Amino acid sequence: MEQNNDMPYRLMQAFFQLHRQKMNFGPVQGIYPGEMRVLRSIKRLDAGQGVMVSELSGLLKVSSPFITQMTNNLVKQGLADRSPDPADRRAVRLRVTPRGNDVIAQASREFMARFEGLVQHLGPEQSGELLRLLHLVYQYFDSMEVGKRD
Repeated sequence: MEQNNDMPYRLMQAFFQLHRQKMNFGPVQGIYPGEMRVLRSIKRLDAGQGVMVSELSGLLKVSSPFITQMTNNLVKQGLADRSPDPADRRAVRLRVTPRGNDVIAQASREFMARFEGLVQHLGPEQSGELLRLLHLVYQYFDSMEVGKRD
């Protein structure tokens, strides 16, 4: 029978393994996960007039120079474009191109296929149990963060 004091270590190891594995999500059409996150964020934030770098950096909680570097790569690959902000010619607005939308759609299909495979592997009962447990894990760690913010 397992000792209860061994369980925290085993849980920590399991989380580290999952983190290191990163579920084998490599690049999709040469687009790395971080770039994909920025591209998806541009699409999500764009209400028709494009997205400013400052909006992206605020949402993703990273520096504006980091966003600029990532978007430079996206623009070079034809996945996003930039245009001057009509209200401030010094600022630029970013938009996802049609090719960028195609890459986002392909990545979404591949991502969903991974989780469909996981559900098939675990079966519906264990998938439901995993989902329930992951929600509990999230609630626990979120409550710890709330305590730090207060």
